[in-house]
Amino acid sequence: RMAVRRAVSDQFLKGRLAWSPDGTRIAFTSHQNATEDVYVMGADGTRLRRLTRDPANDDSPAWSPDGKHIVFCSDRGGNWDIYVMAADGSGQRRLTRGPADEREPSWSPDGNKIAFTVRQGSFSIAFTDLHSGSTRIVASGGEDATWGPDSRHLLYSTGSSLVLIDAQNGRSFPVVTGLGKVTEPSWSH
Repeated sequence: RMAVRRAVSDQFLKGRLAWSPDGTRIAFTSHQNATEDVYVMGADGTRLRRLTRDPANDDSPAWSPDGKHIVFCSDRGGNWDIYVMAADGSGQRRLTRGPADEREPSWSPDGNKIAFTVRQGSFSIAFTDLHSGSTRIVASGGEDATWGPDSRHLLYSTGSSLVLIDAQNGRSFPVVTGLGKVTEPSWSH
């Protein structure tokens, strides 16, 4: 039987929680100071640790499949870009460097790609291949992308529908339409 207790106050948390793959840690964003930072704590609410300390905003943490890294977005460079760091906060490095805002990163289950939303006038879905370093846009008009269990398909929101796209060949089709505002899709494990 699991006991439930408050680990942090509602004022401390911002955005959604990201569970580590082994279920022992939770990454999240907090607006504790003048800016937003990424924190990690044990699933039982202990061992709270601030991972980012940049004077800019850091947001939307997501774990690598092996639990050794965390991807997040930050506006350190003047606009939002995608960054990766070790799970202890060390080795923070920037992955994207464009004029657009890149947000809402999602790590593929095979650990080889990171998908994200590109915001420059309109919304697009892109991903970076971590081996080659190449980035490409795979869909226009979408946000909140999440990888399927096969690391090939992405599910994303267009605002009023969910769309499934094959990231290799670009073929897509709507999965759900006409529900009003649709956000933050998630796959079962």
